Amino acid sequence: MRVIREKKNAYQENSGYLMNRRKFLSSSIATLTLTCSPLTLAFSGSSDSEVVADYIFYDERFQAAEHLAKQIAESGDAIPVQGDVTQVWNEALKADSQRLPLMLVGVTTESFYFCLKTLMRCNTSLELSTKRVSQDLIAWSIRSSQPDRHRIS
Repeated sequence: MRVIREKKNAYQENSGYLMNRRKFLSSSIATLTLTCSPLTLAFSGSSDSEVVADYIFYDERFQAAEHLAKQIAESGDAIPVQGDVTQVWNEALKADSQRLPLMLVGVTTESFYFCLKTLMRCNTSLELSTKRVSQDLIAWSIRSSQPDRHRIS
């Protein structure tokens, strides 16, 4: 046991780096912020350098989701949700998705994203992008094409 402890202490002294909880959390948040920047959420095939979203959603139950969505929103408003897409769909998105091509961005649970993309596929074809943020959250973007008037919704 003493040999193991001495080797561990020698390693820590030689490396000059000891990870504690505070360092771990701050480095994790920094990594999260960098990997979920607006540029990361942009489509790889897009010529735009930033995401210009028609709607930005975040799950208000998670502080990290709100923080990331507000970074992405910069000038616009991020819309808080709690995992259920029904109200947002019925109030605005259903009509908009039948009339216009849309760019939607969010940091939500997977179920919100899944339901939203399923509903939107009824009217148009989609370009999808996702990135896991945490065990509970994904950052995603949905870009719809011009709605197909011949599809049944």
